[in-house]
Amino acid sequence: MRHRRPQHHFRNGLIALAIAAIVVFLGFEKGIPGRHHYTVDAVFADASNLLVGSSVHPGSPVRIAGVNVGEVAGIGKGPGGTALIGLRIDDAGRPIHRDATARIRPRLFLEGNFFVDLSPGSPSAPDIPDGGTIPVTQTAQPVQLYQVLDAFNSSTRDDLRGVVKELASALDHGGAQGIRSSYPVAPGAFTDVALASQATLGTQPPDLSRLVDSAGRVSAALASHDQQLGDLVGTFDRDVTALASRRQELARSLAGLDALEQGAPPQLRAVDATTGPLRQFVRAARPALEQAPPVLDASLPFLRRVAQLVAPGAVPALVADLGPTIHSLAQLEPKLDELFGLVAPVTACVRTHALPVLDSKLDDGALSSHQTVWEEFLHAATGLASSSQNFDGNGFTTRFSFGLGPDVVSSGQGEQQTFAFGRYVGSRPTKPAQRPPFNPRAACESQPLPNLSAPAHQATTRTVAHLDRDQLAAVAKALLGAK
Repeated sequence: MRHRRPQHHFRNGLIALAIAAIVVFLGFEKGIPGRHHYTVDAVFADASNLLVGSSVHPGSPVRIAGVNVGEVAGIGKGPGGTALIGLRIDDAGRPIHRDATARIRPRLFLEGNFFVDLSPGSPSAPDIPDGGTIPVTQTAQPVQLYQVLDAFNSSTRDDLRGVVKELASALDHGGAQGIRSSYPVAPGAFTDVALASQATLGTQPPDLSRLVDSAGRVSAALASHDQQLGDLVGTFDRDVTALASRRQELARSLAGLDALEQGAPPQLRAVDATTGPLRQFVRAARPALEQAPPVLDASLPFLRRVAQLVAPGAVPALVADLGPTIHSLAQLEPKLDELFGLVAPVTACVRTHALPVLDSKLDDGALSSHQTVWEEFLHAATGLASSSQNFDGNGFTTRFSFGLGPDVVSSGQGEQQTFAFGRYVGSRPTKPAQRPPFNPRAACESQPLPNLSAPAHQATTRTVAHLDRDQLAAVAKALLGAK
């Protein structure tokens, strides 16, 4: 008779329970126990909303572009009043960059609860290490219905009803017709708006983010002065109400501004024409103003010294020191009238008659030097001073720029008479036939200027002496200064 082996029902039951427990554990844990997972923390602004009012809980999905890439590992209180949510990311959702953003969004109606919508960031940004943190400036959370109801309190609802009422009144009293009349110009306006919107993007990728960051700082500054902002809104409401109560006067003012705008261009052109001398003055004054700073800097020490002299403590001593000088000047003042009466005619004559003649040029035909009269005088003096050095085989030579008279000294007879010590070629101007009247009381500045272009008087020379060889040698010896 065959013996049957005893069946180990108890052992089989234990194995089945262990396998079921492992399956259930893996189903809830969704992973192998003890395995390390890549986790990042996201900081959200309102901890009370997430910990109490939100349906985000550990195990809520984390999605990138609608695809599950992980789950919420835990929710805790962060620094200050923030909430810290741990996000466990699968390999399919990596890498996560430092400019990544996280938003809490509601799931579909049939799914219920919320999920974390994760944007991994730009590939050019560095990766967030395991255990890194997405800052609060890169997170956002949904607005709950109770928050909306809390914002719309009774005063806000009253204000909203007033806005809707005023909007309806505006549409009833011509606003709708104005909107309808704006349709033909709407395409051009929308084109300009599109260009302006395109311009708001900036020229570089971070320009818009910088603009948003700056706008955030402005909004934060406004939020910190909510009381003043409320007063501003109330004042603006009163101003708008006052304008609405004076709509007819406002319409007439706008019509007057339109007429002013149409009549302004001719008047502005007239004003522009009258400001021509002012523009010329500005252009003329600009170089002086550009040179003024160093001059003013150089004058500052003098002005400081003057300020010290006229200081309240120094004024009595200064007045005491200047007293005798001022007393002497007061005694000298009557005599200055007589002095100025004598000096003024002389300076006027020099200014109106002497200086113009000295600055003019003398026309001497082919012998003209093209130099001014005062230069001719200086050169003539130089020629006289250097005559003792101007010696050649023919003896000393001196050139004079003024006449020597009609007399010449000749050294021979016949053709030798041309070798003369001096020759008179004429004078300018021609000597008048009679002597002009002399009036010592006539003012110099009332007299005509000398005419340097007057015709020259042709000279007639006469020989007053003939020198033989011995006489010529004696003259040469005297000129040389020989013993």
